[in-house]
Amino acid sequence: MTPIAEHKNFTLNVNSFPGVEKTSGLFRPKFQNWYAIVWLRQGEGRYFIDFKEYPFAPDTLILISKNQNTSFEFTTPDSEYVVITFAQELLNHSSEDIQLLLSFCIREHYEGKQILKTNGQDSNYLDGLLEQLRFIPESWNPDMKKASAYHLIQLFLLYCNHLKTNQQKDLEGVSHSEAIRQFTKLLESNFKNTQSVHYYTDHLNLTYNSLSRYTAQYCQQTPKEIIVERVILEIKRLLAGSKMSVKEIAYHLGFDEPTNMVKYFKKYTGITPASFRESTLN
Repeated sequence: MTPIAEHKNFTLNVNSFPGVEKTSGLFRPKFQNWYAIVWLRQGEGRYFIDFKEYPFAPDTLILISKNQNTSFEFTTPDSEYVVITFAQELLNHSSEDIQLLLSFCIREHYEGKQILKTNGQDSNYLDGLLEQLRFIPESWNPDMKKASAYHLIQLFLLYCNHLKTNQQKDLEGVSHSEAIRQFTKLLESNFKNTQSVHYYTDHLNLTYNSLSRYTAQYCQQTPKEIIVERVILEIKRLLAGSKMSVKEIAYHLGFDEPTNMVKYFKKYTGITPASFRESTLN
């Protein structure tokens, strides 16, 4: 893919794929080290985000965080989608709302909140931004192209945030607890280092019972179950999307011995890491 804008601290790609029946290697299950927005325009099929299956729905925006495992399977020849990809650098100077929009959250993932529906009005606005992104004048110098692309993609992301905010209001009526947001944010930064619930309660200045009450109310899970869920997901990501050995993954995620991780994974999934990796290859 030829970048629309490229700089030592900035890379952006926008690509349209009309008439696609099967996705290319870009979206075979793999560990992605960049962010993406996939806009499904038409067609039928299914897709997987971190091993969770979704039916293909036209006029859907999918927000993909860095390192999520993704794959798409189209079943009709008239399928069409748009892909916008960019690196972390683009977000470094974005607003807190935009950074939060694209940050991975284990609960939002399992609740499908990174999937946004669009209507005709949404499509007209977003199409206009994409058109401007595609036709940034080649004659402009690199800094002008970079600045133009940066501001256009920020507008695109702001509109996505608007859609997500409205969608969550429709689904929930009320926002999630701030304590849950802080817990999942802290979890994302520390799950590789500790699985102790008390580590999180201490850093959040909450009692164990308070955090348990919040997670039961908003997630229908205990804090420990949420922590385990995040660790298991990371093991799956690394098994499916990297060439790291089971031993390397175990030490990377803080297990004392590889055998401890194997037992841990089998306890919560029912299969061994080796069996899971083999299933992703098939």
